[in-house]
Amino acid sequence: MAEPTKTHPFFQSPFSRHAGGANRRRSTRVDLVLPIVLSGRDASGETFREETQTATVNLHGAKVETTRTVLVGMQVSIENPLTGALEKAVCVRVYESAPGESKHFIATQLVRPGNIWG
Repeated sequence: MAEPTKTHPFFQSPFSRHAGGANRRRSTRVDLVLPIVLSGRDASGETFREETQTATVNLHGAKVETTRTVLVGMQVSIENPLTGALEKAVCVRVYESAPGESKHFIATQLVRPGNIWG
């Protein structure tokens, strides 16, 4: 396997960890559409609170749908209204939206890993 370059996804966030040559995860990803409330400040500094949903989850974070512009490194809060769990997270990746779509996905890493998903 080739070594990552500065444009490789590994370098998209200072919170990412490189586990060696293979794609090794710290916890298993689960495809789970779960209603959540995402809040924080967006890229323009505006405070927001958005009812949205996850696409995948694991003990270390989630891929979350959003209409807000959140940049890599920005802190957000994720609330699971079904369980009442609330945790701080950091955006570690931003996925481009499809042409004409206002929604896109961000990858988040929980500051304190755990199962807030229920």
